[in-house]
Parts: sequence; C-alpha cells; structure tokens
Amino acid sequence: MDSFSKWIAPGLRMGFISGPKPILTKLAQGAPPGMNVAAFMQVMLHSMLSAWGGAGLERHLGELQLAYRHRCAVALAAMDEHLTGVAEWRAPQTGMFVWVRLPVVSSLALMDELKRAKVAVVPGAFFASDPEGSKSPFVRLSFAYATDDDIKEGIRRLGALLRAGAPAASSAWNLWGLL
Repeated sequence: MDSFSKWIAPGLRMGFISGPKPILTKLAQGAPPGMNVAAFMQVMLHSMLSAWGGAGLERHLGELQLAYRHRCAVALAAMDEHLTGVAEWRAPQTGMFVWVRLPVVSSLALMDELKRAKVAVVPGAFFASDPEGSKSPFVRLSFAYATDDDIKEGIRRLGALLRAGAPAASSAWNLWGLL
C-alpha cells in the first residue's frame, strides 16, 4: 500500500494497493466505490500519470527529491541557527518533515503561543496511539512546500518563542537544562 500524498500532492488522500489478484479482488469487494475520493480527482490523477508515463514520473520524483533535499537543508541550517540549545532534532533521512523535541512536557500546551507567533507545526500528540501521547514534547515541522524564506522565518519565530520561555505555557516547561 502507498499513498500519492507525499509525491504527487500533500493532502491528496488517494493511494494504491498492489498484490496477488485474489487478495485484491477480495479487498475490492469490501470497499465502497471510490472510497470517499472524488471521482474527478481520480480521473485527473489517472490522466496526469498516463500523460507522464514512466519516464515522466521518474523525472517528477527526481525533481521532488531535489526540492525536498534543498528545503530540508534550509530547515536544518535555520534550526542550527535558531534552535540550538533550546530544542533537539535529528536530520531526517527521507521525507518532508523534521521531528523536533521541545523542552516541554506537552507540545499541546504551546499551541496557543505558537499560533500567536504564526508558527505552523503539528503536535506529536496528534500521532500518538496511547493515552500518554498527549504528553508528547515533539512537534512535526514540514518543509514540503514552504519557501526558503518562510522556512527560515518560521524556525526563527519558534526559536524566539522557546528562548522567551513561552510565558502563557510556563507550567508546561520541562527544563532539561536547555533554557
């Protein structure tokens, strides 16, 4: 199984399954028509992939990889400049996100501050399957479609917020000796 959302269009909730025909037949028998994906989007995607062909798809994927690699480098350089000493992260090996550990018990506690600072991140709690997930100190930063300047400015704002101590969320701070 795979999704087109990471390499055709973020948010495109359309994917595909490959496997032995008997298994796919059984899966299709239990699936509703279109599986809640607009028929128009299915036709557009099919037309686009048909027009591209295999070589065009490979070209698109190569261009996308270069763009993501560049934006990731921009994000990591901005993080080195603005988040060193106030957050932890690892350079991603693939994808279009960087996971950042903030010096808080729960990144959810900072969401109002982040919104006021116009910093768009997704709290790690949104990806947790356990009840303790709401206490996740992580946020996910996307560099997929932001401009270089927007990436730098967003990370600068995040760093400024963390260095200021996010006063409205002061009870959430778990000072690991980082601030």
